[in-house]
Amino acid sequence: MFRYARLWISFFKNCLAREIEFRAHFILYFLVDVAWYGVQIALFEVLFLYTPSIGGLSKNDMTIFLGTLFIVDGINMMMISTNFWRFPHYVTSGELDFYVIKPVSPFFMVFFRYANIGSCLNLLTAVAFLIYGLQGSDITLSVGMIALYLLMIVSGTVILLSMQAAMAAISIFLVNAEGVQHIFHALYQFAMKPDSIYGKTARRMFLTAFPMALIASVPARVLYDDTLSPLLILWQLGASLIFIIISARFFNWSLKYYTGASS
Repeated sequence: MFRYARLWISFFKNCLAREIEFRAHFILYFLVDVAWYGVQIALFEVLFLYTPSIGGLSKNDMTIFLGTLFIVDGINMMMISTNFWRFPHYVTSGELDFYVIKPVSPFFMVFFRYANIGSCLNLLTAVAFLIYGLQGSDITLSVGMIALYLLMIVSGTVILLSMQAAMAAISIFLVNAEGVQHIFHALYQFAMKPDSIYGKTARRMFLTAFPMALIASVPARVLYDDTLSPLLILWQLGASLIFIIISARFFNWSLKYYTGASS
């Protein structure tokens, strides 16, 4: 574990040195993500002009949900997303060969090699937005609540990674499969809305087999929902472990069918 942590820090330093040389690229990444945040916020701001609540959530609750979504997305963008979007190129160009032969886990090398430095600022912006939402509410935070919330954020990030890993594994079989990533992006839209707005059947699906609600909705409810079931919290934590194990094994199994640059 410590070995991989040191290795990722080395990757981060390498990416930071590169971004310092191309500052405009760094700023552009930050502005693009901020624009995405603005679109999400504006959508719900318009809706709240016509209704006092959405899916049982007040405006402050929605702000906390969006802050949570932005934090999970910011972590993913900083650590994982860049690698996920590069993966089809690795397969088609044969560059994946260099990741498979390294004396470390191919899963780690593929999904954590490149850090998006610009997203560090986005993550800070997301945290600031969450704090803004908490200040506008009557929520009393405790050390235990903060610790549980952070644990759920990690859990949501792991679930998001597991879904990306599964999609990446599929692209190995399809070879030229950039469309798979676009499918993932379309499915990710469901995680950008609180689970309470969906019907009973859809909500169950997003909490179990297709765990989009576990990415941000359930972690956010730790802060604003006093009726959150302890069983749902346990499921969230257990699901993150289950899904990452399944997706990692599926990814490693799919590498057996990778034919390399010579194909």
